[in-house]
This record gives sequence, C-alpha cells and structure tokens, in this order.
Amino acid sequence: MLRKFEILAPAKNLEYGIEAIKCGADAVYIACEKLGLRSRFSNSIDDVKKLIEFAHRYWARVYITLNSIIYKEEDLIFIKKTINKLYKIGADAVIINDMGILTYKLPPIPIFIGVNSRCIDVNKINFLHKIGVKRVILPRELTFKELKNISKKTSCELEAFIHGTMCVAYTGNCYLKYAQLIKNSKKEKKLSEYQALSANAGSCMANCAHFYNILDATGKYIVKNDSVLNLRYLNLTDRLKELFSIGINSFKIEGRQREISYVKNIVALTNKKANEILKKNKKYGKRLSSGTSIAEFEPSLDKVFNRGFTEYFFNGRKPENSNSKTIYGTFIGKVISQKQDILEICTKENLNIGDRFLCSKDNLKTETINIIDIQNKKFYKIKENININGYNLYRIVNAKAVDEIEKAFTYRYITINLEISNFTKTKYKISAKDEDGIETHIMYKKNLKSKITKDTILNIFNKNKEYEFQIINIKSIKDINIKENNLEKIQKRLYLKLRNLREKFRPKQTGKINNDKNIKYPYKKLNCLENVINEKAKSFFKKHGVKEIELAIEGTKDIENRIVCHSKYCIKYEQGYCSKKKIKDTPKEPWFLEDKFGNKYKLQFNCNKCEMDILG
Repeated sequence: MLRKFEILAPAKNLEYGIEAIKCGADAVYIACEKLGLRSRFSNSIDDVKKLIEFAHRYWARVYITLNSIIYKEEDLIFIKKTINKLYKIGADAVIINDMGILTYKLPPIPIFIGVNSRCIDVNKINFLHKIGVKRVILPRELTFKELKNISKKTSCELEAFIHGTMCVAYTGNCYLKYAQLIKNSKKEKKLSEYQALSANAGSCMANCAHFYNILDATGKYIVKNDSVLNLRYLNLTDRLKELFSIGINSFKIEGRQREISYVKNIVALTNKKANEILKKNKKYGKRLSSGTSIAEFEPSLDKVFNRGFTEYFFNGRKPENSNSKTIYGTFIGKVISQKQDILEICTKENLNIGDRFLCSKDNLKTETINIIDIQNKKFYKIKENININGYNLYRIVNAKAVDEIEKAFTYRYITINLEISNFTKTKYKISAKDEDGIETHIMYKKNLKSKITKDTILNIFNKNKEYEFQIINIKSIKDINIKENNLEKIQKRLYLKLRNLREKFRPKQTGKINNDKNIKYPYKKLNCLENVINEKAKSFFKKHGVKEIELAIEGTKDIENRIVCHSKYCIKYEQGYCSKKKIKDTPKEPWFLEDKFGNKYKLQFNCNKCEMDILG
C-alpha cells in the first residue's frame, strides 16, 4: 500500500482554514478557545466544528493546538474537558506539549506531541510512540541526515517544518521575554504574572527580532545596535523530494499569525510542487486528502512579505543572520532624486500604493519605506521622513500581488463519474462514483415530454460551486427524459447522499494512551529545558522511571546565570569567530548580549555541541 502524507497548513480562524484547504492543504492546525501558543488567535468550538465539517468533505484533517506550557492544574483540567468536546465534534488530533495531560483519562483521539517538547532524538520519540502518541513534531534544527536517521528508526508518525518564520532558539527554549520582564520590573510581581506573559504561554513578542549590542569581556563593542538574533524565513519547498523519500508523514507550513494572502500563496505553491513531484515519482506515496485545488493566481515566494529565505541546518551550518544590512526582496530600481517626501525612481517596474521596499546604499544600514501616493510613473510619495537619494530599492511587499491573491477565486473539487440508466420503464437510476471509489445512486421519475443532453447536465452540475464535486464523465442511455429545471433538485439529492456516504467511509484515526509504568523513559534525568513545571507532568515522568527533574526556567523568578535561550544558532559563528577555525584576535570571552534597556545577558558557547546559551 502506498504511504499517505500531508501538506499541513496554519489556520488563524475558520476563514483561513477553509481557504487553506481550498488551496490544497491536506490538513490544517488551529487553536481552540485558549492555551494554543498563539494567545491572540483562539476560536470557538462552533467555528472549529464548521472547519472540521468542511475539511472532512475532502478527507482532509483538522488538528487542534493545545500546546502552551501549563502552570496550573486547573488549566490541565480545562484541556481535558476541551479534548472531550473536540472528540465529540470529530477533531482528528490534538497537539500538546505538557505531558501532565497524559495522566488523565482521555477519549480515543490521536495525540500529537508539539515541537516545544524537544523531540530531538529517536529514543524519546520511540518512548512516546510506545505510550500511544501518534505523532511527534520535529525541531527545525535537524539536518537532513538526522531526519533520515530518525525516520529509519521509528514507526511513529513524523512532522517536519518546511516553511515559515524561525525561532532563534530551539522552539520552547526561548525565555528572553520572561527574563526581560523580570529584569525590567520596578515593582515585585507574583510569579504567575510573569508566567502569563511569557512566550511559552502564547505571548511571544519576537524578542529575537529586537536590536541588541554585543560586548566582549572588556566591555568593548563587537556589534552595536543590530538584530543579531534575527533569522531569515525557513523554506524547504525545494527539498520536498528529499523529504518525501525518507518517509516524513507531514510537511508543516508555519504562520497562524500571518495574513490570508500568505496562507493562500504558500499553500498553493507547496501543493503545486508536491503534485509535480508525485506525478513523476509515484513511489513516494500519495496525498492524504482528495480533490483537485483551483487557485486563480500564480503562487510565488516573492509575492508576500518575507525576510529572505534559509534552509537552516538542512545541509549543515552556514551564516543565517538577517541583520540591518541584509538585502532581500526583488531589485526594482534606484532613487535618482528626492525632494522632501517625494522620490524620483528610475525603474522599469510598475509600482503601487502600498508597496514596501528595503533601501540600501554602499553597504550601510538598510531603511524601509512605504509608498503612499503616486504622482506619475516617476514620482512617488513615501510615508517616512528620511533621505534615501541614490539608494537601491528592493521590493518586499507587492501590494497589487497581495491584493490579487486575497481576492482570487479558490475552489476544490472531487472528480466523479455519473451514470444514468433505466431502472424501470418509468424511473431512472442516477449513479455517482467519486475518485475514491465511493458510489451511490438515486431513483428519479422519467418525464417523457422533456429531453436533455449530457452536455446540459454537465454544464449545470459543474457550474454550481455549492458542492465539492465535479463531473468528468457521463455515461448514459441515448435519450434522457428529464426536465432541465429539475436538474438542481437531482444534483442536491445525489450529492448530499454522496457527501454523507463519504463521511461514513472517511479514513479515521484513533488513539489510546498507555501509561504502563513498565514503559521506561530513556533518560533518568531531565534538565530545565524540558519545561516540566506542574505536578502532573512531574508525576508522569516519575512514573516512567525518571529520577531527577530540574524545574523549568519559568518556575522561578531567579534567572541569574540560568539559561534564558538555548539555541543551535551561534552568535560567535555568525560574527566570524568560530572556535573551530581558531581565528586570531578573537574578542575576549565571556561575551554579553545587551538589550535596549541596558540589561546584559551572558553568552555561553558550547562548542563541542555547536550550541549557544544565553544566560540571565
């Protein structure tokens, strides 16, 4: 049997989820009510139910994120109750990070373990699979070789990121905001007040994108006021073939905070690339869901905002930083004169109100501008009060393209073969068989005074986009005695019956957690980076043989010299001073990161593991 896999898309809400599925997603992930790691984007049970019902028409799936770090037992109880509700409305899986949830009796719904849980090695993954976890979401930092090795040594489903914004830390191991809140607090607050605003509770404010100084041990500046932790966007869409070949089950697009043009564009692009690969190489398997997606725009990576792209560690380490001198976007021309906020631009491109540009000159710090008015094809008014005469312009937002994507018609259809035959002298048997082999029929009375053609049936049935079916062939007797104005009624009866039958035969997954104490966790000790913070999570690990558990960073206000960011990204390497290269005149260690408030964080380089820690 051919392996099935999915393109997995983000859904901020019901509308985004539906558009993602129309554009070709096999599954979507969405938050429900709260505790979904994106505190600003939660959805009602009713909206999630509507999305599930829509997705299931195509045998696509909906996964619910309940993946925040859990500080209080009452939140664990809330998650337990929410999982019960989600099971009843047909959710296909829930994504969690806190193992305390697994100590409760849960309905037989598949459990996925989120990327925050640091499933870096196969031993941990196999333990989770043994206790009943259906899937683990792998860190972005893994190389192709590491991904291949894990896939080879486990039967657990694996999910890997292929596109989206990047965390500078191993996901779940960035506590920079939490540390900054504590350092900046002028008045003593309760621990719970800091916890509620931490990134792991869903309040990430992208501290990695902020500007910092880097100082050496003597206080000398190595870097001044720059985005030294800022990374380009991940893009592995050109690596799909390799990822298909090693047995990854799910290919994840990040972006529940992004605009709808991003979701439609990247999903349509990934869908197109995946289908092109599978058309030539059927051995890799087949898509999880059914149907053909129609998106009336040409998807392209450069049509929506990005910070340039990286494959990160997929094929080994290379410079990743997107700092204030980094150029990305499409080169469109040059500013040849400027009078206050009016630019004269030499370009062959058509520019639009709303376009956004990076401006660069002589390797200086880049500036960002926005066009707010067009006086003619040469002169453009900008919002910013800066002098950029002589600068090169690189477009990072094409307002017209974004508008076209947002307004573009999208549709997804399941192909069917229709057959009309004589059942009796007075009745027809009208049958429909879809691309998945699901077949049904209705009976319909003949009207000998009327006659229609196959083309008429085809035009009326396929014109109506209310249903998810598209006829590709009609087999019928010679004369079809049906009134034309009755065709919509026939279509409704037949298609609703087929839809219900498809739901009956839709492939479904179940899950069951086995908390047998004889299934041992592969390690006896857990450090603070495992984010174990509540009593239920502690009891889970102790039951499975863990002897020592270090409290999570966010379990205390004492962050002095504690890890507040654990990363495979390395500032020392990025600045050209990698220890393995033994560079002369390397600035004296320890180095320090200094934020805009004057707070200093010690940098600790773990060169034997090629990792970096930022200490509070």
